Amino acid sequence: MRGKEKRILIASILLIILGLLSNLYINLAKEEKREGIIEIDGKEIYLKDIFNRYELVEIRNNITGKVYVGIPLEHLIMGAGIKDPENHEYTIVGSDGYKKTVTWDNILQGVLTKERRVAFKALPKAFMVKDVVRIEVVG
Repeated sequence: MRGKEKRILIASILLIILGLLSNLYINLAKEEKREGIIEIDGKEIYLKDIFNRYELVEIRNNITGKVYVGIPLEHLIMGAGIKDPENHEYTIVGSDGYKKTVTWDNILQGVLTKERRVAFKALPKAFMVKDVVRIEVVG
């Protein structure tokens, strides 16, 4: 094998290895999505139950102007039995591993839609985590 062919072969092998490692990393970063369940501070909450228990509300995002309909996040947190909820922050995690941390004041102005997306009145679109699988209590 000549030098040029050898370098092309080595480059090809490296690209294949890089692709495999990238795919592995993406799959490891994904969160497990269990159909109909959201985890809040380690407790499993059944979406069917909460959507039957709480009244849907409508909010309008002040930045995009878009309207969202869902269950107030405050009800989810209170329903999970979080002690002193105003003294914590909350990290919302999507099935793709995307996460954002918000304050209690943000929670009071947010909803979880039936599509498992969180939306807030006063936060930019980057905070609207989709396909929510977990809400972690911070602090």
